[in-house]
Amino acid sequence: MSTLEEYMQRATAPGSDRKIPGAVLIVANKDGITYSKSFGSMSLDPASVLSTTPITPDTTMWIASCTKLMTAIASLQCVERGLLNLDDDVSSILPEFKTPQILIGFEDDSGKPILKDAKNKITLRLLLTHQTGLGYGFSQPELIRYCKYANIPPIGENRI
Repeated sequence: MSTLEEYMQRATAPGSDRKIPGAVLIVANKDGITYSKSFGSMSLDPASVLSTTPITPDTTMWIASCTKLMTAIASLQCVERGLLNLDDDVSSILPEFKTPQILIGFEDDSGKPILKDAKNKITLRLLLTHQTGLGYGFSQPELIRYCKYANIPPIGENRI
């Protein structure tokens, strides 16, 4: 067994020293997968049935912010090829951003959100540099309140 495999076995082994619930290591080249090995289970919580459900290469996993790097690389490849421009309005490819609004507060009597139209369009550059003003509905009290008002489920509630 390789040193990496030994480390992964220890990192995912049940017990108090467990570092991560599980992982899948895959190495591939142009000809296909050359190495594939799975370690651990789907949960750190010993009370969860997922703590005894093994991870496999086919397990669907929540990777959260890890998608940011892949999105940035793919977007910048499109910019290099002339398919996108960093400073163009992204609403042509992301129609949800056509008329962005800003949450500025709530009405005192009704609790209704007070929204105003954004002055600027959202560009790819702003998205890639996290300067759009978008936030997470689970970490900011105003957004949590807005999500409850608008009946928007909290992020992660529908994840596997």
